[in-house]
Amino acid sequence: MRKAMEDMITVGMTQAQIQGAFIMSWRLLTLVFILGSFGAFAPFGLWSGFASADTKSIVTTTRVEYLEGRMFDLKVKQCTALEEGKPTTVYTVQLQELNRKYKDLTGVYYKELPACVELK
Repeated sequence: MRKAMEDMITVGMTQAQIQGAFIMSWRLLTLVFILGSFGAFAPFGLWSGFASADTKSIVTTTRVEYLEGRMFDLKVKQCTALEEGKPTTVYTVQLQELNRKYKDLTGVYYKELPACVELK
């Protein structure tokens, strides 16, 4: 049975042509695998690569945590400057910018910053 199938596929081909076709098919298979692993087929709704969704989720979570920590640190500095009678405009502008970036990532503004009274 196997011999009959091989004869049907390779009818009229020399041994060199058969070997060339075999090598070409492996090269094509390898190329498709490499392109797929880099997400080259994602725009077509096909294989989106190895770590596309999980990596994006992890990166977003890490960025959100970083922004939350940075906003808290700026709030502490803002409150300290307020207590010392120094201008707080710089901290306010930076907080607004980080809050905008937070909204771009999450879709909502960050509202969990404590008041200066709570930081004492």
